[in-house]
Amino acid sequence: MCHRAKGRSSGGKEQKIEALAFSPDGKTLAARLWDGIGLFNLAPAKMLFRLALTPSCFAFSPDGMILAAPMDWGDGKTELCLWFAPRDDEAGLQK
Repeated sequence: MCHRAKGRSSGGKEQKIEALAFSPDGKTLAARLWDGIGLFNLAPAKMLFRLALTPSCFAFSPDGMILAAPMDWGDGKTELCLWFAPRDDEAGLQK
């Protein structure tokens, strides 16, 4: 499901949210912002990780461990890219 909305970054700057995806357990939210994808822990609310890529859509794997997105690198080829989605206790290792 994709939904457009506006939100504020931690610095107070208003940002348009282009797409959202919830992890299967409902504890993590992936949001496409103007400058990349942010992964957020929902309780307590905090950013876990940020990818400096802006795919048009993305989704969590059924176990919530992987975030998948099609990436068009501008050469006419599209690749499916996979990232391990950090958990709250792992986020410090990947920032």
